[in-house]
Amino acid sequence: MNRAIVSLALRGMTRRTYESLAVATGHAMARRTTVVEQAVARCRSAGLHGPTVVATASEETLARAFLDGLGLRGIPLAASRLDFTRRGPRLSAHNVGQAKVAAVRAMGFVPEQAVLYTDSASDIPLARVARRTVTVNAARRSSSRLAAVANEITHERWT
Repeated sequence: MNRAIVSLALRGMTRRTYESLAVATGHAMARRTTVVEQAVARCRSAGLHGPTVVATASEETLARAFLDGLGLRGIPLAASRLDFTRRGPRLSAHNVGQAKVAAVRAMGFVPEQAVLYTDSASDIPLARVARRTVTVNAARRSSSRLAAVANEITHERWT
């Protein structure tokens, strides 16, 4: 359903128009997002202690603009990608589930050595291989599902 809605919303949009909209939206999201201070601090701290990557199912132009808006320009990003056709953008690579594990590996990161921060059970494939999983503001059902597969898990609430 999400793909159909995105396809309809972006129908006929050119790459240039989409990228302009995605960058403006990503920067706006960075300005008004809650929990940002803790997330940015964790990301910066992780970067000081070893390789760090943000892996998301969000589209890469939007996600990169969001990270840049938070001041995390140097953080590598594994994200979903769009291809542009005459009819508009189409999802060409959806970075979710097992695809997210493959994307992280393709970037040269080793998920087995990772500390995974997540709020979603869609990250179960990463939680299975990560050294440690930290759920952040996850729903009870996602936390339970992740706990069932994670090697080590902690749960945090950020405000």
